[in-house]
Amino acid sequence: MDVGKVALGALIGRLEVSGFVKRVPEKTGRRVKRVVLTKQSKELVETQRAKNSEFNQRVLGGIALDTLETTA
Repeated sequence: MDVGKVALGALIGRLEVSGFVKRVPEKTGRRVKRVVLTKQSKELVETQRAKNSEFNQRVLGGIALDTLETTA
């Protein structure tokens, strides 16, 4: 993925305003910031994982495991 610094900074800024990430200053230097997920986004990730798992079960549930392994 080829994303420039300005575009990436803008994307992180929008995610931060939406409450999905926060920037945490790194102890090694003031200019370095670590981008971390918020509680809100972690909950969203878990919800989405559960939905994905349920979807995969419905779609792939009737297919034998050896068939899935050969087509993967």
